[in-house]
Amino acid sequence: MDSLIELEGIYFNSEDFEILTDISLSIPRGKCTIIMGSSGCGKSTLLKVIAGIYPPDSGTIRLNGRDFQDLSSRELNDYRKRSGFIFQDSALWENTSVYNNIALPLDYHFRELSKDEIKEKVMKLINYVGFTDSVKLRPARLSAGEKKVISFIRAIITDPEIIFADDPVQSMDNQFMKKLFHIFSEMKTNNHTIVAVSHDTHLVSQLADYLIILRKGRLVIEGDFNLVKQSNEPYVKDILSKVLGEAASFDTELLDLLNE
Repeated sequence: MDSLIELEGIYFNSEDFEILTDISLSIPRGKCTIIMGSSGCGKSTLLKVIAGIYPPDSGTIRLNGRDFQDLSSRELNDYRKRSGFIFQDSALWENTSVYNNIALPLDYHFRELSKDEIKEKVMKLINYVGFTDSVKLRPARLSAGEKKVISFIRAIITDPEIIFADDPVQSMDNQFMKKLFHIFSEMKTNNHTIVAVSHDTHLVSQLADYLIILRKGRLVIEGDFNLVKQSNEPYVKDILSKVLGEAASFDTELLDLLNE
């Protein structure tokens, strides 16, 4: 497997509580990796550790085979320039407009772009999701689902090679969800790397190539979706039961369409 990011012996503590315990795993390049597990098992924390947002208390993170700690400031900045993060709580700047929130990564990482070039990129995505009338609003005027859409657009505005997503479809209505799925599918087709935490059966069943399953901060299993779903581990079977039902339903519908 061509690994983009590797974790070895990762521990992460919050105050006196151990959230992640001895995590070693790999994130395949150009695939969609989904992190799953019961509530409170450390999924979001693991995602932020993989993304480099949370430094671990001990252990090693390697990017393209190189220890994160050995990367120069320029290399780290380039990595962040090539990646985007969709936060579970959206993490929007409340004191500025929707437009400025989305434009922020372009303003920061692509200072060579003119205001007109930035506006063109922002409005292209705004128009696609149907938020044209909301660009001047502040996030406080938006619903939780709308905030999540803005967080998603902000994360992909730079056309990142790597996208990290924490419960990306949470609170979204079906219209926005379909558009998000379309964008994710295009990213997969173009060999972008996606790492996401998700409980959504449709997202997992249709997009996942690789699965990571946690339990109480420990790795239970990782691997190709088609291999993990054959596990006889009761916890794994329980986590995947709804996902496999969704996948089977999709396969049946697809087969019916082909027969027609």
